[in-house]
Amino acid sequence: MKMLSGAKWRYVLVLGAVAIIVIAGVLTYLHTERKEKEKTASLILFLKGEKHNIYVDSETLQIINSSDPGGSPLLEVLMKPLYNATFADAVARKFLNEPVRGSGSVFEYHEKNDTMKRVLVDQAYTITYINDEYTSAIIPKEQVLSNETLINMSYSIIQRFRGDYSDLRVEIIQTPKLIIVNGSSGKEELIGYGGQLVVFRQYINGVPVMGFHGTVKISFGPGGVLQSYMDFTVPCENISQRGGTVRSVRSVFQDIADGGTTLEGRDLRVVSWTLCFMTTYPPQIETKSGVDHGVAVMKYMVKLAPLRGSGVYVEYFSAY
Repeated sequence: MKMLSGAKWRYVLVLGAVAIIVIAGVLTYLHTERKEKEKTASLILFLKGEKHNIYVDSETLQIINSSDPGGSPLLEVLMKPLYNATFADAVARKFLNEPVRGSGSVFEYHEKNDTMKRVLVDQAYTITYINDEYTSAIIPKEQVLSNETLINMSYSIIQRFRGDYSDLRVEIIQTPKLIIVNGSSGKEELIGYGGQLVVFRQYINGVPVMGFHGTVKISFGPGGVLQSYMDFTVPCENISQRGGTVRSVRSVFQDIADGGTTLEGRDLRVVSWTLCFMTTYPPQIETKSGVDHGVAVMKYMVKLAPLRGSGVYVEYFSAY
């Protein structure tokens, strides 16, 4: 039998490697194509418009048909006065034993004998505590806390620093894995976990606060040490009816179908939607008796995605 030369063997091996890559690529494409078809097959054409076709799943369609908030009172939240230096000083004393105030556009403080512990208070309703000593700490597996423990500890911290938490609901719990990849073998190795995060969503009158504000985020390090605390909730002073009622969510989707969105592409799918009190940074301001208050107005928050393809886009639409 005639043997192949070294050069020919290399040629055959290269062809074989190319063939494997091509086959793998084809299989990956077919798998992706199948998953894409499975994802879109269950969707229902909800609305046709001048620019877009809007697709929804059966659950979303059922909610739209049975729980459309259209016709409910159009509400507005008047917040308490913007945070000032007196308020910020009081907040800093809750976190730090001997707060030392710095200078800047926000009220910034650090512990007198430990500059790693910092508090930042912005007049536009944000409170942040950071312990820089632990922000990049790795949590060993044996020190990872259960979700139940994280929630209970979070409630205790909120009660200590914020007070009432009846307007908050748990939205996210995350324990990110920290993995390194061996350069020679390509094997992944778990080296520990990052900060364990609990996120709460604020609700006012049963309506979620969204946009820039509306969350409390608490991050825990090794042994449950507090890494950071971020309170971006809005202090509600009064809820009033603006006059008129909330328009139907169906009308919002019709506007989207007729071109009321920045997204391109004919076919769009609805990922989720909710009626919310929407806030911005800086907040919309209303002055009463010479004092500035923030205002949150009702809007629809809609998450949209291309029917085929990736990416989820968040847009806000008028609720009236």
